[in-house]
Amino acid sequence: MAPLEKEMSDEIGFRKPPVKTRFQPGVSGNRSGRPKRKQSDLAKCVTNVLNAPMEFVEGGRKKIATREEVKLRLLIAKAVKGDVKAAEDILYVYGRAQSRREGGMQRIVVTDWLEDFDGQTAEDKERVAQGDHGPEIDPCAAHRPPRS
Repeated sequence: MAPLEKEMSDEIGFRKPPVKTRFQPGVSGNRSGRPKRKQSDLAKCVTNVLNAPMEFVEGGRKKIATREEVKLRLLIAKAVKGDVKAAEDILYVYGRAQSRREGGMQRIVVTDWLEDFDGQTAEDKERVAQGDHGPEIDPCAAHRPPRS
């Protein structure tokens, strides 16, 4: 029997799809896979609150960090002073971060950013940061077309 005759003689019906439309070997029927589980609204809210930047004072200087980092700094300070529960919490968080590889990514917040420009030296940038805008510093000079 030729392949075409065999194909036409195959029964088509319930649980017997045509040969041409059946799954091919090595090809998945669910290419996109199971959809990822969506985060709940409460989980999103907690994540947003913990990742929000906040100001705090450390060593007499104002600093900016996420609330999660500030909480961890407070726990470490308590543990150093002898709080056993705080030390246990730090070890738990550290172990969890190591097992989930969460420690590799961290949000970095940059404030008071000074843009680099052509010909700028570290001394020039330091002077600008201190508020001394000398006559030799012109950040727009690199972007201006040459005068003719």
